Amino acid sequence: METTSSTPRDTSGGTSGGTSSGAGTPEAARGWASDLATAAATGVVTTFLPMHRWSRRAQWSLHGGFGALASAATVLGLRIHGRDEDDAPPPVATVAALALGVGAVTALVSRGGQGLDTWAEHGLTARGVRRPRLWMGAAAATLSLAMSVVERRLDGPVASG
Repeated sequence: METTSSTPRDTSGGTSGGTSSGAGTPEAARGWASDLATAAATGVVTTFLPMHRWSRRAQWSLHGGFGALASAATVLGLRIHGRDEDDAPPPVATVAALALGVGAVTALVSRGGQGLDTWAEHGLTARGVRRPRLWMGAAAATLSLAMSVVERRLDGPVASG
């Protein structure tokens, strides 16, 4: 007979028995520090690295690099996933097709983001906004931090009971 525990698993990394949200734990502090650092980096990169001013070769190298990285991660993830189960790993053709699709979509989304960035900067400049890149960086950092807050709230505290 198999027994199950009625206590939910504590995913916060602490030893509180599943009753704490982990808000005061060192793990939570490291999480917030990471979120703040990510938001700051996002703002700085947005402010100081306007990609539309790069050469075409550099732009497409970056988009292609993102696509290649996503493809490699897809292959690795599918191959590792196949090792954990009793089933055989997915066929090579399936893995290759998925990796190619994910890489292409990633490169295209990257290029679309560059177009959106250019559109936003030109739009702000046309409206007479001084230092549009600075405002875009502040908005990007704020959005990054807001997404982290939403993600933490959706993960939510581990309920007891």
